[in-house]
Amino acid sequence: MHVKDVRGALAYDDDGSPITITLMSDDAEPVQRQQREAVNRRMDVKRGQVKVNMQGLDEEALDKLAVATVRWSGIKSGGEPLPCDFKVVRALYEQHRWLREQVDEFIADRANFLTSSQSS
Repeated sequence: MHVKDVRGALAYDDDGSPITITLMSDDAEPVQRQQREAVNRRMDVKRGQVKVNMQGLDEEALDKLAVATVRWSGIKSGGEPLPCDFKVVRALYEQHRWLREQVDEFIADRANFLTSSQSS
């Protein structure tokens, strides 16, 4: 995914290269596994109850996006590249809702994960 800045313009690094995030789709097994685990945590099987609150749903959404993020280029803090690991990715999406929304929309669109031969 070519990142767009907060105004919606394509974002580029200082050297002119695109700022990108490589992602897995919502359908990818690691993302599906994370979603199943999140639902299982919410369910109280013994009592037949479901525990849902907005904060929990938000936390699960951040986890899903962090799991779906494979690598990135051009993502920096203070001019230094940020490592693309779960905790850093999750914190970035938590701090920058505009980026989080782009990633969420991108992984939900199956067309973004089809090769040109599959889409014709």
